Amino acid sequence: MFIDGKLVNAKSGKTFNVYDPATEGVIATCPTGEAADVAAAVAAAKKAFYGGWKQTSAQERGRILFRIADRIRQMFTQYFPNVLAKDAGSLEENKTRYAERCIDIMTEYAPNFRKSVLNYQVLPPQDIEERFGLTGGNIMQGTMSLSSLSFMRPVPGYADYRTPIRGLYMCGAATHPGGGVMGACGYNAAREILKD
Repeated sequence: MFIDGKLVNAKSGKTFNVYDPATEGVIATCPTGEAADVAAAVAAAKKAFYGGWKQTSAQERGRILFRIADRIRQMFTQYFPNVLAKDAGSLEENKTRYAERCIDIMTEYAPNFRKSVLNYQVLPPQDIEERFGLTGGNIMQGTMSLSSLSFMRPVPGYADYRTPIRGLYMCGAATHPGGGVMGACGYNAAREILKD
C-alpha cells in the first residue's frame, strides 16, 4: 500500500496471494488492508491537506498548480527491453540513452523542446517491477498481441472474467480488452457478475 509517500506493508502483517489460473503459481503477494491501514491513509491525507495547502488562497493554489503543470511533460513510450544484452552497458546508461533519443525525436518536431527539459525520469520494466510489483514491469499485465487478446485474454478458457473459484472474478488489464485507462475491463466484469 502507498501511504504517506511510501510503500508500506499492512499494519497487521497479513497478506494474500494472487494466483495465475493457468499455472496455479503465485504471481503476487499483496498486503491485506484493514481499518488501521485505512486510518493511516486518511491521517496522511489530512496531514497533507491541513499542513499548509488549506491555508493557501484559492488564487495562490491555482498559480502553484499552473506553474507545476506548465513545467511537466509526459512522454509515454514503449518498448524498453526487460532484460538487457550482456554487452549493452548498465541499466542507467541505457535509461539515459533512451531518454536522449526520445528527446531528440521530439525536438525534431518541436525545435525548442530540448531547451525546455530541466529533468526527466525513465521507468524501464526493471524499475516498474521493483517500485510497483508488476511482474516483468508489464503495465498491460501480459502481452497485447493477437495470441493474447479477446477470447484468449488472459488465457484461453478464462476470458469470461470468472475464475475457478466461485464468486471470484478478474477485471484488471490482464482481461479483455487489455491495458489502458478506459474502465472497459471492470465494466465487462461487472456485467458478468450481475449475470451470476
